[in-house]
Amino acid sequence: MILTNKRTTCTVNHSNETARLTGSISLNEDNVIENFNGSFVALIEEEGMESNLGGFSYNEEATMGTLNKSIYGVPFSEEGNLVSLLNDTIDRIKTEVETDILSE
Repeated sequence: MILTNKRTTCTVNHSNETARLTGSISLNEDNVIENFNGSFVALIEEEGMESNLGGFSYNEEATMGTLNKSIYGVPFSEEGNLVSLLNDTIDRIKTEVETDILSE
C-alpha cells in the first residue's frame, strides 16, 4: 500500500484589538496552504452576543505560483482591519510552519 497526498488540518484562532478570526486550514505535505476558510467576529459584544463581521477564504497554488484570497460579507468600515488581520494570520502560520520544518 502507498499513501500519498498527506494533509495536515488545523483549527486557527487569531485576534487583534477589535476582531477575531476563526477558521480551518489544510496544509499539504510541502506545507502549502491548500485551503483556509473561516469567519470574523467583533470582540466587542453587543447585548451578550458576538457580532459576525463576515468570512474569508484563502489558498495557494504552488505549481502556478499564485494565490486566491477573498473576504465576503464584511462591512465597508471593517475592510482594512479584517484584511490586515487575515494577512497577519497567514504570515504567522507561515512562520510557524517554517519553524516546525527547521526543528525537524
